[in-house]
Amino acid sequence: MDGQALRVACARYGIMENALVVLSHTDHNLVGAYVQDGCERILKLAASSHRSVELIQAEVDWMD
Repeated sequence: MDGQALRVACARYGIMENALVVLSHTDHNLVGAYVQDGCERILKLAASSHRSVELIQAEVDWMD
């Protein structure tokens, strides 16, 4: 996962890059935690070549 993808995601979701605590970072995904509007949140970026939309949705459903 490259820095450009992280910058785009942070800009899209209004996340300050320096506020993101990286929990996991591999070639295929990045998981980070941050606080926004007083709520703890998780950002996960995954390469489309590694995880399908369905698999990511299953993870979101499990967390919800």
